[in-house]
Amino acid sequence: MKNWDMNKINLAIIGCGAIADVHAENVLSMSDRVNLSAVVDIDEEVAQRKALLWRVKDYYTDYREVLKRDDITAVDICLPHYLHKPVTIESAEAGKHILCEKPIANTLEEAEAMIEAARESGVKLMIAEVVCYNPLYHQIKELIERGYVGEIFMIRMTREHEMHQYLRERPWFLDKRKAGGGIMMAGGVHDIEVMRMLAGEITSVYSRQARKSLKEMEGDDTSAAIFEFENGAIGTLIESFSIKCPKTAFRLWVHGDLGTIAIINPGELTLYSDKIKEFKGEIKLEVEREPDPFYSEIEHFLDCVQYDREPKTNGEAVLKTLKVIISAYRSMETGERIIV
Repeated sequence: MKNWDMNKINLAIIGCGAIADVHAENVLSMSDRVNLSAVVDIDEEVAQRKALLWRVKDYYTDYREVLKRDDITAVDICLPHYLHKPVTIESAEAGKHILCEKPIANTLEEAEAMIEAARESGVKLMIAEVVCYNPLYHQIKELIERGYVGEIFMIRMTREHEMHQYLRERPWFLDKRKAGGGIMMAGGVHDIEVMRMLAGEITSVYSRQARKSLKEMEGDDTSAAIFEFENGAIGTLIESFSIKCPKTAFRLWVHGDLGTIAIINPGELTLYSDKIKEFKGEIKLEVEREPDPFYSEIEHFLDCVQYDREPKTNGEAVLKTLKVIISAYRSMETGERIIV
């Protein structure tokens, strides 16, 4: 076990929704490195309940009370998308290091303002894009780098689930302005990040929105996109909040001239490769599940604060994914292919 002789980080969680539970669980598991010093939620009953659950003494309904405290080093922003910019900028100006849930912001202008505020204040800004810390995707990337699929010419991803009740319980998701769109923003931000990780940079996008099933949702509840990559490959992405299935149906195919890597069934990674002469057909590989990506994400943030390192998912790193999403929405509106 590492010996942490340095002072612990005092961290406050701002926003006590579902994702905050995951963050808090991992923060509490690192009590040798970090103190969960305060929690904030606009609903006092929720803030009090989560403080009790997470064994935190101080809770507030106004995040500015946390920013006034000199003993708090960092904040973990788990708020709706439209609040990321103002709370991040105020936190930076107060000298707090910032872990902010994805997406970084709803617009490029908001994101750039957040990045500039952190830069001017000399604090860390890390976006909690958990897929970048998922050992599964690093396992797939390693197989690609070892040449098992050859040169990639196509990548396909689908994220399909029915979340109508979940969204209705969080009405800001139904507001296009507050959510920054719909499923292409909320779910696509993960999958476009994965596509960039595995196949390289995206240069253009053509995207369409399906007829809505969730009528009260202003943004897209189902949409699809076709991407072009710098290396000439193409990608397809389907995102839906409205497909009736027992659980999230997530699938991935990476096709190259020597083989294919696929996730078709949950927890099962399949490799087809001409490079492996002794096998005919497919090889089932054990999916890497450790370390937990949320744990790795929090751990990386603490490392960056304590050792003055630049976060892997800093503002600039995730900005290109936001540009792709903004381009996808522009394509939905104009019916045209958009250069990213």
